[in-house]
Amino acid sequence: MKIWKLRILYSGKLVLLFLLLVWLTTWETRRSDIQEKMPLPSFQKSNDPRLSNDLSEGQWKDFTQFDGNANAFRILSHQFNGRREGGFALTYTTLASIVKYPFESVLTTKPKFGFFQSEKEIFARIAEDLGLLQQSEDPAKYVRHPLVFLVEAADDICYQLMDLEDAHKLKIHNFDQTRSLLMGFFDQQDEARQISHINETLQLVSDPNEQIAYLRASIIGKLVNQCVDVFWEKQVKFYPKFPKTFD
Repeated sequence: MKIWKLRILYSGKLVLLFLLLVWLTTWETRRSDIQEKMPLPSFQKSNDPRLSNDLSEGQWKDFTQFDGNANAFRILSHQFNGRREGGFALTYTTLASIVKYPFESVLTTKPKFGFFQSEKEIFARIAEDLGLLQQSEDPAKYVRHPLVFLVEAADDICYQLMDLEDAHKLKIHNFDQTRSLLMGFFDQQDEARQISHINETLQLVSDPNEQIAYLRASIIGKLVNQCVDVFWEKQVKFYPKFPKTFD
């Protein structure tokens, strides 16, 4: 009985964490998309030595290969003026779970890395406390935190659903097309009861955008629960290697 209670409690925490990750991923995805479309200064493109001579290799790579993933970690852990240390005061587990690429910029040739030089020590402290295995010390590289796989799932959910909702708002897809695509996430036979409930709710709402938003939220809830179930089944592969990560 106690085991099941622990499982329910653990799964509940996992769902809440996953919802947070979905929100963070959505926010970071939108910010990163804007950043990636911004033109780079000419000296950044041409490796102009005006700055590179005054920066370390890692700092220069942080600058020339700027990545929204590393910037998200910086924002969430950064000490703002007049504030206490710890940034948004998130737990180490939550911070580690959003670092999909746990290595510094000198190890990559494209903007896909986990932390800037300015936050290198912060992530090292997190990794040590959580027991994340270090694959390389200089340059720093670690194995992923197990919950990063939930971030990957949240990423997929955001790209599939949020972009589809935006396509409807921008009139790239009409209402019927968008509703049909979203309803395709539900099995007509196995989830007939839930589909019936969705249709009843949609009849109460006349605004098309609100209907699509309700469908999107319903699908996110469905996918979150499915991902948590899969993660629960696969967790035994993580526990032996990461004894501290879920404390």
